[in-house]
Amino acid sequence: MSREAVVVAKRGPEAATLRRQLETMGFRVSVTDDEARAAAMAAGRGREAVVLVVHRAGELEAPRLLERLSGREDPPVLVLAPEATIEEAVEAMKAGAADLLIHPFDSDLLGFALKRVTTLPR
Repeated sequence: MSREAVVVAKRGPEAATLRRQLETMGFRVSVTDDEARAAAMAAGRGREAVVLVVHRAGELEAPRLLERLSGREDPPVLVLAPEATIEEAVEAMKAGAADLLIHPFDSDLLGFALKRVTTLPR
C-alpha cells in the first residue's frame, strides 16, 4: 500500500518542512492551499492517505474540510495548529479530526500521531 499525504497549508517554510518530514517517513506528499482541491485529491482514498491541515485562524478552516471528508472511505484528517483553544480543539474533533497536534512538535510525535490515525478505525 502506498502512503500518501495531502498537506493543506499556505506554501512557505512551514509547508516545506512538513513535506520533508513526511517524505522521510515514506509518504508521497502533495501540498495545496485550496481546501476543495485537497478534498478532491483525498476523497475515497481510505487509509491509503492522510490529510494534514495546518490551521491558522482566518486562513484555512479545518472544520469545513472535515465536513467534506467525513465518509468512511475518506482518509483521516490530522489538524496541526500553532495554537488552539480548548474550544477549537473540541470543535475540530467533533467535526471529525482524527487528532490535533499543537506546534511545536517533533518528527517522533508526528510519526506517532500518523501511525495512530492511519491504523485506528474511524
